[in-house]
Order: sequence, then structure tokens, then C-alpha cells
Amino acid sequence: MSWREQLRQGKFRGAAFLIDASEEGFGRRTALHSYPNRDVPFAEDMGRAHREYRVECYVLGADYMAARDALIEALEQPGPGLLVHPYYGTVRVAVQDRGRVRQTTREGGMARFSITFVEAGEEREPHARVHTPSLVGQRADGAGAAVRDEFAGAFSTAGRPQWVADAAESTGAGLLDTLSGLTSRIPSVPDQLVGWTRDLQQASNELAQLIRTPAALAERVTGLISDVAGLADNPLAALGVYRKLFGAGGDDAAVPATTANRRQQADNQTALHNLVRRTAVIEAARTAATVEWETADEALAMQEQLAEQLDDQAFTANDDTYVALVDLRAATVQDLTRRGAQLARVNHVTPQATLPALVLAHRVLGDARRAEEIVERNRLSHPGFVPGGQTIEVLSDA
Repeated sequence: MSWREQLRQGKFRGAAFLIDASEEGFGRRTALHSYPNRDVPFAEDMGRAHREYRVECYVLGADYMAARDALIEALEQPGPGLLVHPYYGTVRVAVQDRGRVRQTTREGGMARFSITFVEAGEEREPHARVHTPSLVGQRADGAGAAVRDEFAGAFSTAGRPQWVADAAESTGAGLLDTLSGLTSRIPSVPDQLVGWTRDLQQASNELAQLIRTPAALAERVTGLISDVAGLADNPLAALGVYRKLFGAGGDDAAVPATTANRRQQADNQTALHNLVRRTAVIEAARTAATVEWETADEALAMQEQLAEQLDDQAFTANDDTYVALVDLRAATVQDLTRRGAQLARVNHVTPQATLPALVLAHRVLGDARRAEEIVERNRLSHPGFVPGGQTIEVLSDA
């Protein structure tokens, strides 16, 4: 992908601008000490210097005054804000001192800004500890709302031939069938499964009407996906369903964008795929925050998978959804990292000879009482015989 394709629309607190030039300041903080009767000073490294973003940007157009005022209002708000930098992505920054705006009659319909942002960082004073699972839930709510809004803006059958609506209905029906097939194979709570299946069938029956109101369609589809977590008798089963939806619609044939109607058909197909995939990733992150992980390895493996999926979805999303998914990614990584650090790690041990589990637990873990744990984790047929030469898993302390 070329550098031009990777550029993002510049925004600060949602106020858009076009960039003309950008300059970044970076480096180290150094205290230089000089001593009597010594020719050579001592440079003490005090840590990384804060990053500084000097932006030369502009707004233009017939309504440039409204864009100008929106950007000025965003710059004058107190506290740090999110800067979507065309070159550096999303950065949490503060406005340094005064920005400047220049308008001339020679460049009518344009306002040029000179703004300096500085890295906002975070406070290091003592604070109450964040309950990270709750934070993931809050960020998931925000990401879900952004995904639904993005879908409503991209999906449309209004003013199009009936076959465009029929194609969208077919794509939606296929995605709902996929969801139904996945949930039929998970251990579930019977009463809740009956109600959910009824809701799914109703959505399928009303699909022809729902596709004409994209916002209502998004609510129904995302609601069904979100409710999967309540069907399963354990969150790991729900996670299994969500992970299989990460590539939903991948087998659908691509639509050739040869005419305006075909392009809308292709946009509708992509919008439906993204709605299901992004909702599945969001709900997987929410569900992972409720799992009582047994080992740090399991928590960190899930963290890596979710971070990768959220990155993939954010990369192709619009600006608002991008920011929401990046925020959810940060909360998910923080949650699974913090909780995983308190858990045992998986170690692999290969006994040189066949031993009783009691002896192996004493030798490896220093606690013979954990013999049963070794037997259960490795599904050993008999506690008196741990096969020599065969690698087994044991849990070390956190």
C-alpha cells in the first residue's frame, strides 16, 4: 500500500482539516553537568522528551467559515483531545499555547492554521485503579454505536432497482443462516436459546422490510450477535462463535462494480459483511473481559488475537469507527495484560522416566498436593504413571 493510501483525514476533536505541512519534535531530555577542574561534562539522561507536532493546515470551500469556527472551538476546549494526524494516526495531545489562523482576500474561501500540539501523556499521581473489564464494556458500547452509524451511512437500497434490494436480502439471509448454524452447536441455556431462535427467525422473515431501513437492520443484526453471549452456558463457548464470525461472508462472490447500481450492490455487501465482522470482534472483546482465564498464556493469546482483529477492522473503517475501535483495543490489551499478569504460566516438562504424579509434582512444583492438577490438565489415564519422554504441561506460580 502506497503512502498516499495510508494518509488519514486530519481531525482534532472531530473538527476536520487538510494538512499542508507537518513537523515533529522528538528526542531525549538531557541534563548537562559541569564540574570544577574538569574539562569533560557529564550528560545525564532524564528520559524521553515529549513529542511535539507542529501542523500547518487549512480549511477551504464555500462554507469554510463554518469549518474554521468548528476547528477554533475544538482548539479552545480545555484538556487533552484526540488528534487524527494524517501521518502519525491517532494521538492524544494538548494544544500548546496559542494557535494562529490567517485569511486573505487573495486566497478567498480558505483559512490557514498554524497549530502546535504536544503529547498529552498521563498523570502519574496516585489514583483509584481502573476496573478494566468495566472499561472494556464501556468502550465496546461506544464501538458498537459507531459501527451501526457507519453501516447506516454506507448501506442503501433507496432509488435502486429491485434486484439491488434482492441481492442485499440474499446476503443478509446468508449471514443470519451462518449465525444460526454456529449457535446450534454450542452448549446453551435452553430457555434463552428458544427465545433467541424465535428472534432470529423473526428477523429473517422481516428482512425484506428491514433492508429498507438500514438503522433498524443494524440494530436487529447487532442485537442478535450481542445476545449470543447470553445463550452459552460459559463465555468460552460464546467466544468460539464470535471467532468464527471474524471472517463472515468471506465465501460470497465479489460484485463487479461496473455500473452505479452494481457499485451500490457491492457497497451493500461490504457493509453487511463489516457489520457482522466488526460486531463479532467487539462482542468477543466484551466477552473476553468476563472470562476467568486459567493461565497467563491463554489470556495473552486471546489478547494478541483480539488486538490483531481490532487493528484489521479499524484499518478499513471510517474515522469515527476507527477511533472507537482503537479505544476498545487499548482497553482490551490493558485488561488482559493486567489480569494475565496475576495468573500462572504454562511450562512444558519432559520426565526422563515414568513417575507417579505425586513425585513429579514434588520435584517440579515443590508441592506434591498439586499432583491431581497435573493429572487433570494432561488427561493422564492413571496418576501413578506419568509417561517418561512425553512432554506435559505444568502451571508455575504467577
